[in-house]
Amino acid sequence: MKTIAVAVDGSDFANAALGVACDMAARHGAELVVCHAVTDEPLRGDEFRFALAEFGPEIAARLRDVALGRGRVPGEISEDAIRTDRDASAAMNTVVGEGVLEAADATAKRAGVAHVSRRLLSGSPGAKLVDYVIAEAPDVLVVGTRGLGGVEGLLLGSVSRHVAQAPCMVVTVKLAPSA
Repeated sequence: MKTIAVAVDGSDFANAALGVACDMAARHGAELVVCHAVTDEPLRGDEFRFALAEFGPEIAARLRDVALGRGRVPGEISEDAIRTDRDASAAMNTVVGEGVLEAADATAKRAGVAHVSRRLLSGSPGAKLVDYVIAEAPDVLVVGTRGLGGVEGLLLGSVSRHVAQAPCMVVTVKLAPSA
């Protein structure tokens, strides 16, 4: 096993997958590729507030670049303003995605993984992960799963369900039930 890819988004589910992927990579001396997909869908509610609290200065700088690129003065960073501007949403999501990848990279290195690389993908997470696997051919793709089944899983279009069609071994990791 030479390359292990893992999908990360900062959630507990993805962190469980990251732990399994780190263990596999460290044990086999494999490269670990941490992948995160960003969209232009706006963050809302708690996600929006978390993003500002965690990455506020970086988000402000990226949004300034977006506004200046349009010949405008940067506006207020509000949930409503971001919701109505796809470029601003994409910029904000990119900052968050870069932060998620950085954190995953640090976690992997602390877990003893010698070779870590990052991939920031743009688009629908499930589709972009499959595209990545087709293009780069890792030996294994590790993803977290919430364990949604039946109608709920179909309606939500889970990433783990989507990547089950990937042309490599796919390992899905569930969180252990809490006590």
